[in-house]
Amino acid sequence: IIWRDGRTAKYGCSRDPQLPQYNYAREVDFCSGISIMVPRDLFFDVGGFTEDCSSMGEADCDLALKIRDKGYRVLYQPFSTVIHLNETEADGHHPCSPRNHDTTGVRRLLAQWGDHLQNHQLPPADEDRVRDRGARRRVLVLDHCTPAPDQDSGSITLLNNMLLLREMGFQVTFMPESDYLYTPEYTAALQRVGIEVLYTPYTINVAQHLKSFGRRYDLVFLFRPGVAERQLRTVRKYSPQAKVLFHTVDLHFLRLSREASVRQDQAGLQAAEEMKRRELTAIKSTDASIVLSTAELELLKPMVPEARLYVTPLILDVKGARRAFGERKDIVFVGGYQHPPNVDAVLFFVREVMPLLRREIPGIRFHVVGSKVPPEIEALGSEDIVITGYVPNLTPLLDRMRVSVAPLRYGAGIKGKIGTAMTAGLPVVATTIAAEGMSLTCGDNILVADGPEAFAEAVVRVYRDEALWNRLGANGLDFASRTWGAEAAWQILAKILAELEIRVERGPHPLY
Repeated sequence: IIWRDGRTAKYGCSRDPQLPQYNYAREVDFCSGISIMVPRDLFFDVGGFTEDCSSMGEADCDLALKIRDKGYRVLYQPFSTVIHLNETEADGHHPCSPRNHDTTGVRRLLAQWGDHLQNHQLPPADEDRVRDRGARRRVLVLDHCTPAPDQDSGSITLLNNMLLLREMGFQVTFMPESDYLYTPEYTAALQRVGIEVLYTPYTINVAQHLKSFGRRYDLVFLFRPGVAERQLRTVRKYSPQAKVLFHTVDLHFLRLSREASVRQDQAGLQAAEEMKRRELTAIKSTDASIVLSTAELELLKPMVPEARLYVTPLILDVKGARRAFGERKDIVFVGGYQHPPNVDAVLFFVREVMPLLRREIPGIRFHVVGSKVPPEIEALGSEDIVITGYVPNLTPLLDRMRVSVAPLRYGAGIKGKIGTAMTAGLPVVATTIAAEGMSLTCGDNILVADGPEAFAEAVVRVYRDEALWNRLGANGLDFASRTWGAEAAWQILAKILAELEIRVERGPHPLY
């Protein structure tokens, strides 16, 4: 940290390096000369280290300020680590003692950079508020577990919303409020892209954290109704100044009621009514709520006319297709199988649709892709039912397939499997429920069919008709770029925040 008066502080020196606040990438005032990396051309363009600096402690500050003066940023990346064995610096001071308290060094920095430091704080300001130079606001994001974006679409939604908030100038703090576990793969992935993650043993519950830091947050973003139900009262108590935004992910009561109807389950219908009460309570109790589907928005409006309700799009990376129609074969279903609608869809497709397809397209194979495959789906494996399971990178696999299917018989919300296929230029055949609320047009950018015979007929059409295949793929890509790209998502989220009196501006550089 460089203070306005030219003095500096080594944030975190001699503290536990595993503390969450030291383990996420961020923009900082300067990085220690013990370990810095600068592009060669930039280093020489700014003149390298200034020769008349009296110490490395002054020289690395000066170098960082020259780099920032050129319009670049200085980023701290905690996954680059160095063990520094020296107990004292060259000038004999303890490495954590305050730097530049000699009047010569302070005067030199102020003479060169005093104007640039006018927006910095004076010591002894709260270091927690200035540790992230690029952050203009703070947001706390709560979900039940750490997102695993390679395994389910809900995780993709959560991750991309956090990345958008980071780009909007928020310092993002995330808490997995059901377990607080550090998961080496997924927690580290968040930290690498600039998200602070709170975990045990340093944080054991939401209340403990908010008692100490509740006043720092401008926004609290709650994902899923169970999280809102468990944590909203605590948030209101310790962060009364924060706006609270609720993301339903999908309408759980709608999905549960449809499942119960398919299964003719009276107890399930009663559970759906109880979930409806809980979800509507969360919507009424927060400052604004987000759904992913226009159908869900229209359903909710008469139920909670006083609520602020918004639709936000999927946020997906539009990759496009690499292989042509003739280079592809087979059909694919992608889903996480801890989600009951996906299990039901695969069972329905294999038992009722595949027998029809075998007669029409001999040799066609159905690839079942996704994490946490249950035994009843594993048992379906055969010569033409390929149980692929978890795939870390879907792009190469989707680029070999000719058709993606979404034969869901119940569910709610926007279906990530449809979006993922369309962003890869892969035509989709879906049921009405699967395509619900996505503003897609049958015959233009998707095929929609219900029932085994109609669904099989639609698959056969696009599987055999190259012109239809090309049209659906191209139009799907165009729709995805306009609707689910980062630009559309940025504009919609910015509008939501503005209506909550939080106005954001797009900076010249995203963090990553």
